[in-house]
Amino acid sequence: MKILLVTTSATLPFALTTALNPKNDYCAFVVDEVNTAKDFVKKSGLPENIIFPLYELKNCIDEIYFDVLISISDFYTGYNDLANYAQRCGCPQNKFIHLYMLNQPKNFVLERALRYYEEHSAEIEIFATGNSHTCMGLDATKFKYKLLNFGRSSQDLYYSYQIAKRVLTPKTGGGRQNSLRYNWY
Repeated sequence: MKILLVTTSATLPFALTTALNPKNDYCAFVVDEVNTAKDFVKKSGLPENIIFPLYELKNCIDEIYFDVLISISDFYTGYNDLANYAQRCGCPQNKFIHLYMLNQPKNFVLERALRYYEEHSAEIEIFATGNSHTCMGLDATKFKYKLLNFGRSSQDLYYSYQIAKRVLTPKTGGGRQNSLRYNWY
């Protein structure tokens, strides 16, 4: 899958090392400060010739083949600034994903929950994962068994699967997969 990544040069290191896999197939990085991005990309061993300035985003959308455009913005760029600009430049809705404030502390609650599970897996009998329906719709106090809810707003199937895989794998999940009670819906 070819990815056209639109972000700020300040967010690019986080985007490529934490939020996304640097081994993905990137066709272009569109950033605000090309020289800053080139320094990081050069150190990372990625090709520098796929870095473009933000003002060339429309040309990139029109001339470069991509399967998905991922826009990652932070608190300083504003929620919709990059997303609106990408859409004004003609990015098709079905190829557009916007991620906002991934590098903020509130987004690491899930990692803390996974660490808690690994430390207390003997006590947990049920786990749940999913999007906001799971996150906000489950009342853990109403269950007969101890439940740990890994659901998060806007969580997609891929990450729900990765969480379930981590919980059910003995090496990282504490070896409790046989005693967990689980149903797939």
